[in-house]
Amino acid sequence: MADKTMCAHLRVRLPEADKEFLGDFAKKQWGRPNISRAVKQLIEKEKSRSTMIEIYPCTRVKIERLAKLLRRSDAQVIEDSVEGILAMIEEDKVPLLVMELRLVRTYSKTPARKSNSV
Repeated sequence: MADKTMCAHLRVRLPEADKEFLGDFAKKQWGRPNISRAVKQLIEKEKSRSTMIEIYPCTRVKIERLAKLLRRSDAQVIEDSVEGILAMIEEDKVPLLVMELRLVRTYSKTPARKSNSV
């Protein structure tokens, strides 16, 4: 059976400066300003730069729990956690992730109903 390759098309509006950058990048690579091809290559470069990390099972469970609570992907929780720690260290701020967790916990609780038994 032949290998089926799926293609996805994405249309975005870019500022002129970004269009010029991508056009110049494409000209240097292929001799013509093919912005679509330039974007694909830049995405592939970014994918190749990413690194895999090992996450222990007990930590994975905690990440999944946070992701479910915040309605985010596991990767978003990890990224937001790292950004939050850096914000605490470098800017002495409360991380957005912590503020969001406080809001979720505060407003997701329903008050206990009192029974009206006589």
